Amino acid sequence: MLSSGPIRRAIRQEGNKLIVSFDHVGSGLVSGNGEPLAHFALAGEDGRYQWAQAEIVGNEVAVWNDNLANPVSVRYAWADNPDFANLYNKEGLPASPFELSVAPSKEESKVAGQQATQDARTNQGATAGQQLSAVDPTNDPFKDFKTELMWEAKVKIGQMKVVGESKRGVRRVIPITGGSFSGPNMKGEVLPGGEDWQLVRPDGDTELYARYLLRTHDGHTLQVLNQALMHTDPQSKVFYCKSVLDIEAPENSPYDALNHAIFLGTLTMPQLTAGEEPYVVIGVYKVL
Repeated sequence: MLSSGPIRRAIRQEGNKLIVSFDHVGSGLVSGNGEPLAHFALAGEDGRYQWAQAEIVGNEVAVWNDNLANPVSVRYAWADNPDFANLYNKEGLPASPFELSVAPSKEESKVAGQQATQDARTNQGATAGQQLSAVDPTNDPFKDFKTELMWEAKVKIGQMKVVGESKRGVRRVIPITGGSFSGPNMKGEVLPGGEDWQLVRPDGDTELYARYLLRTHDGHTLQVLNQALMHTDPQSKVFYCKSVLDIEAPENSPYDALNHAIFLGTLTMPQLTAGEEPYVVIGVYKVL
């Protein structure tokens, strides 16, 4: 028996279309209401999203907009209450909201290629008698490191308050004003009243310490502590942001298992359209 609806797995570009593949398709993908697929949007390299057409092709979905020749990103059900989202599997379970982009930028690919070349040269220069690592790679406990998507959250944020210079850097606070979250097995709302305390260090990196509450669709309240690091490489301009989360759930609730696991997070700052309320997208993953 399937435990969830379709979850986005991968994306590729074919001409002016983006093709999305899925896990948890069960017996196949369908439109939940028999109507054409809805609530898909595409963006080009300028990051501006516009509504798109979509159709099911086997266990994949093709998405396109006739006015967009080179789409690079796709969103599905990317709203607080996506009433018209209708992608399901035949078992009757709805697809989770998602945002996906195609291959990394040319600059990112260039940096990755340079690093791979350097790694190859380093390995070629090592002789058989040299010990490259103090750790035996055959006993690496993390070689099969895996994670599981728990949810993606659209977190609305208010105006930044700059506290000022401190002995460790510039302190600032961003209020969390609301939002929503959705995953394979749970969904709900981000409650207003949380805050993201930030420290901009002298080296340019930013440390984040966010604390806020989630309310699940069945009425349980979860506390989230999210500690993150943001860094932009000065040469490649590649942006990096990862986090570690502590999630506190009520004991003896359906979410008690969240108290007994380690969680990692991602943070994305989307390109906003004119008049759109500011928000960030946080992905939460359980370490298996």
